Amino acid sequence: MRLFLAAAVALVVCLGSLFGETTASAVKKESAPVPPLFTGPLLTPSGHVVPRGFVNFEPYAFVNVTTGKYDDDWNSSSVPNFVNVNWQGPIFIGLTPMSDILLVPQASWNSTMGVSNLVFNDFIVEYDLALVQDTRTNKIPGVKIYIQETFPTGQYERLDPQKLGTDAGGRGTFATNVGFVITRVFHMYDDHFLALRLNPFYTFRTKVDVKGVNAYGGAKDTDARVDPGDSYGAFFGAEYNLSRHWALALDVAGSYEYKTTFKGNPGTLSSLASPEAIQFSLAPAIEYNFNASVGIIAGAWFTVAGKNSSRFASGAIAINYFGPIPTGTKYQYIQTGGGGI
Repeated sequence: MRLFLAAAVALVVCLGSLFGETTASAVKKESAPVPPLFTGPLLTPSGHVVPRGFVNFEPYAFVNVTTGKYDDDWNSSSVPNFVNVNWQGPIFIGLTPMSDILLVPQASWNSTMGVSNLVFNDFIVEYDLALVQDTRTNKIPGVKIYIQETFPTGQYERLDPQKLGTDAGGRGTFATNVGFVITRVFHMYDDHFLALRLNPFYTFRTKVDVKGVNAYGGAKDTDARVDPGDSYGAFFGAEYNLSRHWALALDVAGSYEYKTTFKGNPGTLSSLASPEAIQFSLAPAIEYNFNASVGIIAGAWFTVAGKNSSRFASGAIAINYFGPIPTGTKYQYIQTGGGGI
């Protein structure tokens, strides 16, 4: 009898321990936060790379209206509205687990004072290399470096004076942009997360030979070599998910461009030079993510201050797709797209 009671007690203890562990595991599993879904903000690029076997495609549409200009004293004045509708088709293609390549074809429709034109813009190619990958199981930030080259495929010289600059599609310079991106996703509470990105950069520009009316000004008799100023700046991006599918995003951007100089004939009653320029802007947006592969983001982008630079306001929308090429396999790292060029 005593042996039976001892066995019964042991059985109860074992069952209690088993169910207790199972219940605790269930509670722990139930309380684990659901990973967030983000498209990435409008402007700041991702600190992650797209791994081999995957692509990230995010077509953008920007409707930008230049409404004024800032002078040397940071005061703004109005100019005739210049409308630029820009379409971009950035696609990231994974090369290795730690690197990818970005291709950005783009075109624009320009309009001002009753004149309009459809133009092709400069073509962008970028190589990204991840130095550190943040995953859902570590606590380190993701870091990538990149080098981006802008090829002058857009028209920039011998423009038609009657078209008021609407036939310009580029700047005629090979622009080399180098920078890095730091990113990290923070768990705030429950299923709410805050994703942050920081992207400092520097852009080098080659000299440009121009004839006639061009992207830098000029007149019919212009024949000169323009030295566009280099520039540097930074983007800061933040995202916060309101629910599983909805999220808010904000970009803060600042840039400084050195003065532009020239040698040669600037043209009758015209100039090709411009002073140093500074510009600050914001880009708030809202996201809806259908699932881990597809999301849509829409928002605004506008200047808040500047010096010798343009004053503008833009609306933007983009659809983000991240997924495998047919031979792709499941990947362990966090993937968030976003960041217009």
